[in-house]
Amino acid sequence: MENNVKKKKYITKPMYSRTLLYSIVNVTVEICYDECRGDSNEE
Repeated sequence: MENNVKKKKYITKPMYSRTLLYSIVNVTVEICYDECRGDSNEE
């Protein structure tokens, strides 16, 4: 039983960090995209 719980925890954690990482990358790309467009608009 303990082994089963351990396995479940191990599966859940990577999924959570992957979602978190995806969110951070998504926001970073959006900000970078906005800044790039802002730079080209200023010229």
